[in-house]
Amino acid sequence: VGSVWRGTAHKNSDIDILAFSQDPKSVIDQLEKVGCEVTSSEWRSVTRRGKKESSFHIYVALFSGDEVEKKILEAIRNSPRGTYIEELARELKLNRATVKDRVIRLEAQGKIEAEKKGATKMLYYKEDGN
Repeated sequence: VGSVWRGTAHKNSDIDILAFSQDPKSVIDQLEKVGCEVTSSEWRSVTRRGKKESSFHIYVALFSGDEVEKKILEAIRNSPRGTYIEELARELKLNRATVKDRVIRLEAQGKIEAEKKGATKMLYYKEDGN
């Protein structure tokens, strides 16, 4: 929906997600449970073809990819003994897949290095990787 549906989305576009629930509070609770910052919520009504329709809108503050990468890079820099994706996700309250994606980018950019430790990778800040 919105700019994505119209094909006009850009880096700073909002994201519209439809969630169907009998209990809007449960949707807010779930968003907060996964680390989203709910900034406000409201009921909205529109009249379409003479019929009034209501929907509940939830507004969430999201990180841009750049801000997420900065937070992850800073957390790795502050872990001189190394850290790993699961620890970063827990510490930063981010989805593990998001952290993994940004770690891959940071490693490709030469800003961090990864050392395989068993089934996981230990991540280190690369001093010359600015």
